[in-house]
Amino acid sequence: AEGRMGLLTIQVATQQRRHLCAVVADSAWRAVDVKEGVQNLTGITVVEQRLFAGGDELPNRERLCNLFPEAAACADVTLVRRPQEQAHWLAKVTDFGLQLRLAPMAVRADRDVVVA
Repeated sequence: AEGRMGLLTIQVATQQRRHLCAVVADSAWRAVDVKEGVQNLTGITVVEQRLFAGGDELPNRERLCNLFPEAAACADVTLVRRPQEQAHWLAKVTDFGLQLRLAPMAVRADRDVVVA
């Protein structure tokens, strides 16, 4: 275990507690890097993913070493998929903020999309 201190195996499960995949990550990675690993393994796009550990959503820019104790070699997270329309508008608004004004009212009222 001595040589693997910087590595962390992230076990990703669905809300139904079904194992989805495992991502071997460097503890310096950010949560968004894990999402990219999940995308590579499952095809679920980064923007569709919300990752939770212990009931708290993992912020995209937060480093894994800050989210999980250094001693841990393994961490369990739950993947919640965003509704497709929300993911679509999140991607648009992230790339082009002014696109929000073209979105349907329900999307403009969605806090996750608005703060993107």
